[in-house]
Amino acid sequence: AWSAQTGTVAAVDSVRWIERLVARAREARVRLRAQLDSARVAGLLLGLLAWSEAEPHGRTGLRRVATRCLDRLLERVARATADWSRASTTQRHRVRILVKRLRYGVELAVPGDDAREWRGVLRTLQEELGEFNDALVARATLRRLHVPEALIERVAPAADERVRIERAGGGLVQLLALPPPWR
Repeated sequence: AWSAQTGTVAAVDSVRWIERLVARAREARVRLRAQLDSARVAGLLLGLLAWSEAEPHGRTGLRRVATRCLDRLLERVARATADWSRASTTQRHRVRILVKRLRYGVELAVPGDDAREWRGVLRTLQEELGEFNDALVARATLRRLHVPEALIERVAPAADERVRIERAGGGLVQLLALPPPWR
């Protein structure tokens, strides 16, 4: 049991929480394996294989497609972050996914030093958004496991959430101010 006086958790409770976390991790691995064995993933992999072996369509066509895709992603990031400070957790998670897609798109479509600054800003922003999301998931998971709030606060302080939101907001402003290197 949690002792407010000493700030400690009994070893027995700690073992139970660890056992619950290990069981949930096992369940997640089973679900992941089932998804990876699905027809949808197999179809995606076969489609990628076929595409990789097809005749190239020319650099100009690919550049035009990449530019259009990256422009759309950038527009979606800009729209999704218009009111960043009041965005919901779900909206912030969507931004995280969009930033990840934009980062990987830039890394694939824009060669060499042309996008060095973009890659750096996107990498930092993706890490910040990832840490923010990890802290939210940790807090929610610990609550579901009925971990005492005082212990949760020591593991993933709520005060850090506001700091991360502000840092990510600054990174988003910086990103949106940069001229796109693919144009």
